[in-house]
Amino acid sequence: MPLSALGDATSSAPGGTRGRCTYGLGVNTIKNSFGRLPAVGLAVLMSAASLVWIQAGSAQAAYDNCPTENFCLYTEAGGNGEMVSFSLKDGPELDYNADAALTGKTFVSFRNNTTSWACLYDGPSYGGDKMQSVRPGHLGGDLPKEGAVQEVVPASHKYAKSKQGCRTGFERCQATRLCIFQGPSGRGVAAGTIEPDVLPDGVTGNKDYSATWDDKVVSVSNRSHKFACFYDGVGYGAWHIGTWNMRAYVVPPGQETTLPALYQRQISSHKLADAESKC
Repeated sequence: MPLSALGDATSSAPGGTRGRCTYGLGVNTIKNSFGRLPAVGLAVLMSAASLVWIQAGSAQAAYDNCPTENFCLYTEAGGNGEMVSFSLKDGPELDYNADAALTGKTFVSFRNNTTSWACLYDGPSYGGDKMQSVRPGHLGGDLPKEGAVQEVVPASHKYAKSKQGCRTGFERCQATRLCIFQGPSGRGVAAGTIEPDVLPDGVTGNKDYSATWDDKVVSVSNRSHKFACFYDGVGYGAWHIGTWNMRAYVVPPGQETTLPALYQRQISSHKLADAESKC
């Protein structure tokens, strides 16, 4: 059964734009609301976020306009230029380009006025090649450069309890679900799987990822109570690596992993079974 394409999970206000409310001079609050995901295919794992933006004035000391329990980004060095403030309580922002208030803006300085680590990524959904972690309570600074080039141009961010937590996105996978990711360590585009095929011995499966996810899986979180059996062919075809054949790549229940290099971007179907022998 082919998987439906992963669509935009955001819902819009009437007229196709998000609602805006103005509170005080020069401050706009924009809230994202996310509609129900389709029951077919793979469901995109996304989170809502709330943000505030304000134009910093000359009378404001650099970084002092960042509200308590907010992470703030600035379009100019030293906490100057336009500021965007992200509330800790509203969680991560998965794609800056998907929000009209952020599209086209390049952020070069920051303040972390929260009690959590802030994790910046140069790709959407915690993806990209580089990341920057910012300790809790950081009073502000410019994002690092390599020569004249900024190392991380933020495209998404989240909060974490520790610096190490910035390196993984597995926490997006809900309890009882099997989740797949297009980046290592649960980073990158993410989806929760469905198993429309009912097979013998209580096994369920999805025999065809179609173009949406075929040959794109890099890491896996199995929070289900069953063994996840992955195959590199449509219809649960066995693995063929050179002259070596293997029935399935198995991720036990409760495990999360970045696939070995040989298996990355090779998966086309999977099963869920209550015993590894049923793979």
